[in-house]
Amino acid sequence: TTTRHVEVASPRSPRSSFGEEDDDDHVTVFVDEESKTAAASDSCVDAPDVAVDDDVEGAAARTWWERHSRSIMTKVKILVSTFQIISSTQWVLPGVEFPDVLTTVQRAATVMGLDFIQFASLDCLFKLNFFYRLVFVTLFPIALIVIMYAGFVVRLELKARSYDARAREALLAKTRKRVVYCVLFLVYVALPTCSSYTFRYFGCVSFDRGEGRRPLRVLHADPSIRCGNRHRRWLPYPLVMMFLWPVGCTLALFVLLYRHKSELNPPVSEADVSSELVTYPGPESSAEAPRVIRAEVEEARNAIRAGVVKSLVNAKKFAIRDGNADLEYFAFVYEEYRCGAWLFPVFDAIRRVFMTGVLTMFFPGSISQVAIGLLGAMLSHRVYNYVKPYAERENGIVSEVAQSQLVIIYFAAMVVYTSTEAEKQTGVFSSLAFGIVLLIIFFAAFFVACWYVVLDVVGRKNASAFFERARDVARSWTTTARVSESVSADTDSEDLVDDPDSETTEAADPASDVPDDAPPTPTP
Repeated sequence: TTTRHVEVASPRSPRSSFGEEDDDDHVTVFVDEESKTAAASDSCVDAPDVAVDDDVEGAAARTWWERHSRSIMTKVKILVSTFQIISSTQWVLPGVEFPDVLTTVQRAATVMGLDFIQFASLDCLFKLNFFYRLVFVTLFPIALIVIMYAGFVVRLELKARSYDARAREALLAKTRKRVVYCVLFLVYVALPTCSSYTFRYFGCVSFDRGEGRRPLRVLHADPSIRCGNRHRRWLPYPLVMMFLWPVGCTLALFVLLYRHKSELNPPVSEADVSSELVTYPGPESSAEAPRVIRAEVEEARNAIRAGVVKSLVNAKKFAIRDGNADLEYFAFVYEEYRCGAWLFPVFDAIRRVFMTGVLTMFFPGSISQVAIGLLGAMLSHRVYNYVKPYAERENGIVSEVAQSQLVIIYFAAMVVYTSTEAEKQTGVFSSLAFGIVLLIIFFAAFFVACWYVVLDVVGRKNASAFFERARDVARSWTTTARVSESVSADTDSEDLVDDPDSETTEAADPASDVPDDAPPTPTP
């Protein structure tokens, strides 16, 4: 076996999966000729492209993305789901009229759910009724998945022509993993929008047309369509889409996670980590200490040991789960959650379907619908706060902010709905100031997520050092300003005392008030 020694200059000394860091800011990489293809697959590089003279900046960028891709994608998923729920209040809560500045942003955010009809107002341009919009919205993600799959296949065939059998197999495995990841991401994005349009088919409302006449029943999403024979002829298509999107996707997700529950949450006990457990001496108490003090000390020692054991168990579970090759193809579903929260993606899917789709069927345009939406947002906030499903603390903070802003938006919707008469008189809830406040709430989670991404980019130590330097500079400027003010004040006072033309000096001279012909003052 031939072994080549390669040194790649790296100013940031990135951590390599098959290298070791040297003291002179170089990464020493040992590439085995027979395992070159496997190493290339692990590092997301095509096999023939594993050259020793790779671009250093590209290698550093890939290493940084490998380290932070999971955290960034988790924040993207949190923001996408939050924006989808808030933007859906345009049709989920038809009785609430938010300020125009927020409505404009909500319409722009519908693109995150692949709702290009609502985003570009195509229904006004082409005069599309609800049935055609339903077909377009529910079939567009499927067509996009087919086109994407075909593109990956063509790209694979073009690149694999010059590969040997082993390199082609590695490239095929990597391409398959990418395809599945992209498909799951598209399904995640399209699920709320497709479910919303499917449920809106069943939202009919009645209007009283006077005595002796039957009430007029029309589709709430499109009042130009009566809930009659034409509406019933379209019934098979929404039923198929109902089984495919809200019911089918959620049920398939549950079955997928349940079948791999032992791999997603490996059974690791305290005995499995006993060899890694270092005995912590902890606080000690004298034998002469009171019994209460000794009991408290023992309780503290047990708490410290339990915390250490829990951390070791969780770390071992993560190592086993992340090292399982059978779970890699659907890592997009579970990668941001704790091992103990392996079933939480199902709850998140049900929550998004309920807030964007099912809610449209509860008393459309009434205060009861707004109240049910507020209750759903509060229950979701409580479940997230109790379970704490995210493995990383910063993702939990972003999720906490997102859940809080959902509760605030629905509370504002209830205030707007119940204050209709006051709105007609004062116009408070349609003013620009109220819209700006809601807009700040709308982007709250986005600002927090961007802050954590910036910390990941520049590094937490570098950010801390930057703020320390900024604080020192601000303090030095403040000190300099105070000294300058003190010196300036002292200079002004000295000039005031030494000036012979000043009134103070003349008033202080006693001889200035004595006339010239006055007799001399006798000396005692």
